[in-house]
Order: sequence, then C-alpha cells, then structure tokens
Amino acid sequence: MRQMSWCIATVLSLVVSAYAISGPDFTGQWQLDLEASDKLDDIATLQGMSWMEYKLFENMPVTQTIHQSENRITIIIDSLIKNRTEIIVPDGSVEERKNEKGYLMQVRSFWADDRSALLTWIETMTADKKPVKIVIRRSVSPDGQTMIQDIGVITEAGEGPNAKRIFRKINDSNNK
Repeated sequence: MRQMSWCIATVLSLVVSAYAISGPDFTGQWQLDLEASDKLDDIATLQGMSWMEYKLFENMPVTQTIHQSENRITIIIDSLIKNRTEIIVPDGSVEERKNEKGYLMQVRSFWADDRSALLTWIETMTADKKPVKIVIRRSVSPDGQTMIQDIGVITEAGEGPNAKRIFRKINDSNNK
C-alpha cells in the first residue's frame, strides 16, 4: 500500500513538473465572459477612448483563437468592429510597435519564473502623453477551460487601474 501511494505521488509530481516546465496551453478558441469580467472603463480612459467608443466596446462579444507552439503564440482576436492578429514571442525580447492611437509601444513577453503564466509588459503613453506601463498576466485554470487575463496599469504616480478578463474555452483546437 505504501509503495502504491509513493507511485501515485511520483506520477502526480511528474505531471505537475511537466506543467510547470511547459507552461499553460492557451491553444483553442476562447469567448470573453462579459458577466465574469471586470469593466475596463478606467483603463480605456487612460488610453484616450471616448465615452461612446467605450460604451460600444464594453459589451462587445470577443473571441480569441490561439495557436501555440514552443516559441510562438498567435492570437486571432475577433469582434463585431475589429479583427486583428497578435503574435507573441515569449523570449523576453523587446519589440517596438505602434498602438491604435499611433503611440510607440515597447512590448516584452516572457513566461513567469514558475511557468504558470505568460507575462506581457507594454510601455507606452497615455492619451495625455504621460508614460504608462501595462502588465498583462495570462493564465489558464487547472481544468484548461478558463483563461484569465489580469491587466494592471502603472502610471507615473504609481499603481493605476486593474481589471480581470475571463475567457471560456468554446473549442479545443489541438492544431499547434
């Protein structure tokens, strides 16, 4: 009996270790759960979104289709108004690109030390041209059916608004 308990503990340990080494698998199609997600009004205001744009945006269904390989994550974001593709290379390198308002962004993505989440740091400007850092922490629930995006903003004055976005898996595509 003790040997069986030891075998079970060893197998569980290996499974947990494999998950920690590889990180979460984001592959699949995910639907934003508007009811479970926080509102983004304070973050939208910092980004210069008008009240009318935000009202349209806040209740809009969003689907993310994610393809993940060992060194690249492709996110296809579909909504009623806009569709876009985001490519994430989680190696910690800094990539420069422009946001929708034309402001330069420095984007850096990497795995958390324990590989439990994908972190993306974005350094850019607010609508009133003040430096801001946006930190996005993406993780997946243990059952693999919920993706959590914790969004934090750090302004010159310190900690800014935070929000949590919840996505539910609607299709389990294993095409990596």
